[in-house]
Amino acid sequence: MPTVILSKTSTPSNEKLIDALVAAPNLYVRYVEDGAADSSVLALYENGNVNVAHPIAKEVKDVVALRDKAIPLLIEHLEDTRPTSATVLLGGYLTDKPVRVPVGFVCLDILINIIGNNKLIFVEEPSDGFGGEVKDGYYFRPDDYKVYSDGKFKERPIVRIVKANWQKAYRDGKIKYEYKVEWK
Repeated sequence: MPTVILSKTSTPSNEKLIDALVAAPNLYVRYVEDGAADSSVLALYENGNVNVAHPIAKEVKDVVALRDKAIPLLIEHLEDTRPTSATVLLGGYLTDKPVRVPVGFVCLDILINIIGNNKLIFVEEPSDGFGGEVKDGYYFRPDDYKVYSDGKFKERPIVRIVKANWQKAYRDGKIKYEYKVEWK
C-alpha cells in the first residue's frame, strides 16, 4: 500500500515538541508485552498498577496540549526512528535488557490515547498484548523496527502501512481529539 501524502501540517514550533520528546531524559514508560500491555506515556500508573504512580512527562503534556493539532503532527512522525528514553522489554533473549523505543512508537502511543474510543480504530473485543485493542492496520509494535549495532533504527514496512492508514483516516475526517486530561 503506498504512503498517502498529506500536506505538511506542523509548524516549526510544533516540530520542536517532537524534538523535545526525543530529548526528554525520562518519558516514564517501559512498554512490556505482559498480557495487558497497558503501558503508556499517558498512564498515570505504572503498567496499570495503581500502587505505583508516576508523572506524565512535560514533553508529553506539551504535545497533548495541542489538542486537534496534535493529531497530524503525531501521524507525520510515525516513521520517525530517533530513539527516546522510553524502553521496551521484548522477552526471549532480551528479557532483562530494555531496548530504547523510537519516537514514532511514542507518537503512536499518544495518538491512540487522544482520539477516544473510535470504532474505526479500536476493536469491540480486545485481546491481550501489544495493540490488542487496535484494529489491524492502525498499530505497529515497538519492536517493528530493525535495530542496528550503532543504536539507530529502520522502520519495517508495517510502520509505513500504519502511517498511511492514519493519514487516510485523518484526511477523511474519521478521527478527532477526544482526550480528557487527568493530570494537574
